[in-house]
Amino acid sequence: MFAVIGRGLYADLDPERFGNVGVAAFTLFQLLTLDDWFYIYRDAVDKDGDAWHIFFYLVVYIVMEYFIFLNLFVAVLVDNFQLTLEEANRQKKKKLNMDNSEDEDDIRAWQNRIEESVSSTDSEEEKKKRKTIDYYYNDEQYKADEREILDQYFQLLCAYEYNLHNMHNQHKTINMIIDLCLDTQDDVI
Repeated sequence: MFAVIGRGLYADLDPERFGNVGVAAFTLFQLLTLDDWFYIYRDAVDKDGDAWHIFFYLVVYIVMEYFIFLNLFVAVLVDNFQLTLEEANRQKKKKLNMDNSEDEDDIRAWQNRIEESVSSTDSEEEKKKRKTIDYYYNDEQYKADEREILDQYFQLLCAYEYNLHNMHNQHKTINMIIDLCLDTQDDVI
């Protein structure tokens, strides 16, 4: 629109910059970068002293294009970039959730195996082969208070192993989050 207006008003005054619609559009594209707008104004005023209105034409074009349309263009680009980042984050979260669900499935399978082994009826021969805590730490060897301390020790040992396993899972999750953040930062840069 501005190219047609510029060609209509200033084709005779400055044919190098407004001689036809294509050249006028190129001149306006050059103005979009705020390059040489003063030279266009000065050349028009030097050729015709009554062409001071080109200043308003240039200012209106620069304000509308540079501050409005260019900002809208950048906003669309930023919005599309943001949507792309959100989609990438969704895909990574989906992958992370799949990894976590696989870990949970492994834990459930392990727990099921333990329950099956405990609940299954062992033959007398298997019971003899299995060495339990009672085999190593029998009642005859320790007093009642020592036996209680020993039971608490084994309970703490089991709790420690359980918490250690949870800590390893949390550490793995934190590393995945850090990798996700670093990958996202690399994508932004």
